Amino acid sequence: MKYRAKEVSRITGIPVDTLRYFEKIGVISPKIDENNNYRYYSAWDINFLFEYLNYRALEYSSKDLIQYIHHASLQEQIDMMEKQGNYFREKRDHYQRLYDFSMSHLNAIRNIEGRLNKIEFESIPEYKYILYRQNYYFYNSKTVSQEFKAWLANLSLTENVVIIPKEIIESQGDNQYFWGLMLRKDRFEMMGIQAGDNTRTIESMLCIKTLVEANGEGTFHYHLLDHAMTFIEEHNFKLAGDPFGILHTRSHNTDGIHRYIDFYLPISYS
Repeated sequence: MKYRAKEVSRITGIPVDTLRYFEKIGVISPKIDENNNYRYYSAWDINFLFEYLNYRALEYSSKDLIQYIHHASLQEQIDMMEKQGNYFREKRDHYQRLYDFSMSHLNAIRNIEGRLNKIEFESIPEYKYILYRQNYYFYNSKTVSQEFKAWLANLSLTENVVIIPKEIIESQGDNQYFWGLMLRKDRFEMMGIQAGDNTRTIESMLCIKTLVEANGEGTFHYHLLDHAMTFIEEHNFKLAGDPFGILHTRSHNTDGIHRYIDFYLPISYS
């Protein structure tokens, strides 16, 4: 039995114009009546359409699908399915990492109000980071290195980190800080980022952890850590490295902008 284009459109839900496109790229080959130029589709054509839509939902390209449906041997089909399975496995793992990162971020901002300026001890894992800004000066305004591009490609899983040089705090010098992107070492290796000349390391160590709040532009200052430095001095610790902070969120209230940053201050015994 043969079917006209409008009938096939009703059977499959595919618009007539799309049927013409599928014909053009080789998914189907309807018979054309030379007398009236009508196209007639067989049951096999309709089967091919359903197969195409089915596999297209699995994100095969049209080119691969035409090969799969019309030309591939059983082994070729197995190879194509295995390749697509690997694609979905990588995609699943990527979205799992995004989910874990999102839930970690959610937990951090849920507990903000109860943690402001409180002191905790925490042993941190090793981190990798790359700097892109000193105060208000961006390093990459002229050229962007391939190394930094690799970090940007994984931006959805990186932390925004701010680092304050230890000597600035100890000397009470000019307000100086550096912004960058940071990943835990295990995530850094998982993402396959190659460490270049500008990738730096924060070693695993014991830290004082405290959540601080900065407001709008120009309000960030190392004096936000004064309460943590007082705690360190009063408990016979000493600052053992550059404090670094992870920016969790920037929220907006009627009184302005509020930035919440978890700071880690490396310590050792005096």
